[in-house]
Amino acid sequence: AVSDHVRAWLLSQGFPESSVITIRNCTPPPRPSGKDLRTALDEDGKRLVLLYAGRLVEGKGLDWMCDAVKEFSNATLIIAGDGPLKAQLKEKTNLGGIDARFLGAIDDVTPYYEAADMVLLPSEMEALPMTLIEAASYGKPVIATHAGGIPEVVRDGSTALLVHYGNVAALRQAIEYLSDEGRRKTMGEAAKKHWEEAFSLPRLAEAMSAVYL
Repeated sequence: AVSDHVRAWLLSQGFPESSVITIRNCTPPPRPSGKDLRTALDEDGKRLVLLYAGRLVEGKGLDWMCDAVKEFSNATLIIAGDGPLKAQLKEKTNLGGIDARFLGAIDDVTPYYEAADMVLLPSEMEALPMTLIEAASYGKPVIATHAGGIPEVVRDGSTALLVHYGNVAALRQAIEYLSDEGRRKTMGEAAKKHWEEAFSLPRLAEAMSAVYL
């Protein structure tokens, strides 16, 4: 199982405990893109760049994410991903006056992780989201939800801020809290350290070899 959350569900379906082992996803260290997207996104140095990377489907919390972001006139929302809600989200961000950039499905999100101030994942449910592991590897703080395996990836209050699904006011407050550069830096450094300790490739190799041994 990729998380203890998934393991618990499998056990509830009747699998014996000895047959289900949790090995969490990991990512390789990021490679610099060599691109400076930050300058293009933030010409005056005053923008708050927010990144969502994932599918544009129901259950990802995209609607209420937009409701929270529209309160920040200095925010640029990068949406990397595609799905059936794309047209609806474009209309919503236009009506809300949100500076939203829809990238569609792209192979390499690296330049956007590099440029982002924080990563948002307001999902209703996640098994163990790669987006948050990748964000940590880039030293980025995240705002996500108390859902599924998300609390197993982050440390609430240290590497991330967790809010309850659908709570627009709490998400808005979390974005406001991380609008402070010093707080972002502290939380991002903690996220990078947590990734090295728990979600880098050596950790995956150790967990996998232990199972086979």
